[in-house]
Formats: sequence, C-alpha cells, structure tokens
Amino acid sequence: MRRARRVAAGAVAVAGVVVLGACGGDDDSTLGRAEDAMAELDAGEMTVELSATTPEVQDPVGFRVEGAFAFVEDDELPRFDFDYVELLAGEEEVATIASDGATVWVSAAGEVQELTDEQSAALRLGEDDGFADLGIASWVEDPEEDTSGRDTIVRGRVDAADLLGDLARIAAQVGGGEDIGALDDAAAERLAGLVRSSEIEVVIGDDDLPRSVDASLDFGSDVPDELVDVLGPYAAARLHLLVELAPLDGELTVEPPR
Repeated sequence: MRRARRVAAGAVAVAGVVVLGACGGDDDSTLGRAEDAMAELDAGEMTVELSATTPEVQDPVGFRVEGAFAFVEDDELPRFDFDYVELLAGEEEVATIASDGATVWVSAAGEVQELTDEQSAALRLGEDDGFADLGIASWVEDPEEDTSGRDTIVRGRVDAADLLGDLARIAAQVGGGEDIGALDDAAAERLAGLVRSSEIEVVIGDDDLPRSVDASLDFGSDVPDELVDVLGPYAAARLHLLVELAPLDGELTVEPPR
C-alpha cells in the first residue's frame, strides 16, 4: 500500500513537471526557437525518461513517463493520459495518471485514487500554458548543426552544470524530496568538473519543435558522493535523459477509470 502511494505520488509529480507552462525567451538561435516551440505546444504526445546505470549494472534505475496531453480552453485542468513507469534495475512498477480537464485520477497497484482539489492545484492552468519548462537551449555546448530531410540535428557536448541543475529539480519533484538534495550553482560546477564525457543530440522538425532530445553524462567508473547527495536513488556513473515529443493528431478525450 505504501509503495503504491509512493509510485502514485511520483506519477503526479512527473505530470506536474510536464504540464506546467514554460515561458518563451528572446533567443533566436535554432535551439532557442526550439525551446519556444516547446513552450507554446498546447497538445502533444511525449516521452520523458531519466535512467541511471553503472559499468557493472546495466539495468537502469529511474523513471519514464509517456502519453498525451492537451490544454483545452475553458477546462479547469490540462487533459492528459500518462503512464508513469518506475525503473528498478530490471523490474518496473507502473502507475497511470489521467485528467479529463476537471478531475485527476491515479491508478497504481490495482487501486484508483481521485485527487483532491489541493492535490491537483499544481496542475492548474496559468497564463503560460504549454509543455514542460525544460531549458534545452542552455544544455548544449559548442553546438554543430546538420540536416536530415526536413529535420535539423544539433549535436554538441552537455553543459553539465545546467543539465544537472534541471535533473535535480525534476528528481526532487518526482521523488517527493525523499533522499534528494539541493544543488546550488557552486555544487553544480564542481560536479560538472567530474564529468568524463558527455554528448547531446537534439532533432528539430521544420516547425521548430524538437522531436527528440537525447543527452548523456558519464562520470567514469565511480559515482561522485556529491551526486548521490543530490540525486539520491537516481545517481549513477552514467546518466541518460531522453525526451521525445510530437504534436497531437486530433482531440484528446479522457474517460474516467472504471
């Protein structure tokens, strides 16, 4: 029962990360326009996965959230239908979180729970409705652009301090603060100095919307103690973040669970 509640809480937190509106900026670079397009997307299908592995243990620890969302005028809440998968080094636990625009339900371990107004408060629409507040434009160092068909592909090294700061924020929300520490700028810079290698690839459609963001950080054979202090169970020698995104084709209708 306790495990189910924790998995359900993680699902709610991830939904909050995904659907809270992002603000566009003044960066007119390819990545800046991609970030703005993400902020303005009002209906889409997405996957966000954070996985942590070591050279000895390749089965990941982390989470994956995937599904569809839509911001509909006059709805009190965003509509969404997400599966939240907790990755447990070879095992998985799954919860479903869904909203019909008025009510949010979480299903985990065979139980269905309707969220209260207070629990749903973080998901309520604001002035900046759109996809998650992910600062991808600042994640890429020394970007190089290429084209593949109608897509633009941006590759480079990861600005580890910036990405780790965002990962720490997301992990704290997903983990409910359990075993997750704060990451200030100085700590982020120290951790960035321990990164052995990194790479990131962003595939951007001709509508400026990123179709995928694939980033990895490799700390070598050892997991820095400071990373454990910050990311808790998500800390490992190798971190991998994958975001996949596409506009939603058609209207999203969510039915209450039976």
